[in-house]
Amino acid sequence: MSEKNKKMTANFTLGELTYSRTAISNNIRNIPNAEQIKNLQRLCETVLQPIRDEFGYVIIISGFRNAELNSLVGGSPTSDHLHGLAADFVCPDSDMKKIAIWICDYLDFHQLIDSIDERGFIHISIHGKKHRETLVESKKKYHKIAFEDYYNTIKLKTIG
Repeated sequence: MSEKNKKMTANFTLGELTYSRTAISNNIRNIPNAEQIKNLQRLCETVLQPIRDEFGYVIIISGFRNAELNSLVGGSPTSDHLHGLAADFVCPDSDMKKIAIWICDYLDFHQLIDSIDERGFIHISIHGKKHRETLVESKKKYHKIAFEDYYNTIKLKTIG
């Protein structure tokens, strides 16, 4: 079995967490090491698979990025994508704002970036401990918002 076909969980493979059109078109080998694969496994088990189980199909926009790819796409030099601890995703059949609320209600995360209104996706990252940092993207800038303020605002706007 090819390494890219390696099952991380019931619905995620290593290949979809490392796939990048930018990497392919620039001949970048976006291959994680053993520690990064272990982190990707944990990301799938603790965040991505539970989202898939609750909301259905999840499309990974960006998962693991090596340093060269991360730099090319304009990622932060301290990005959790570099360590296999983050993913940007969409759920095409679900309301992304409701997913953000559900994540806040049920999952432990390090950082959630709400890029829903700007680019249609959520960035989620994990670490050893729960940090629950929330940011909202607006006009291509990230604005840090206290978790409680973010949660209450999004819940009010989405659910009423």
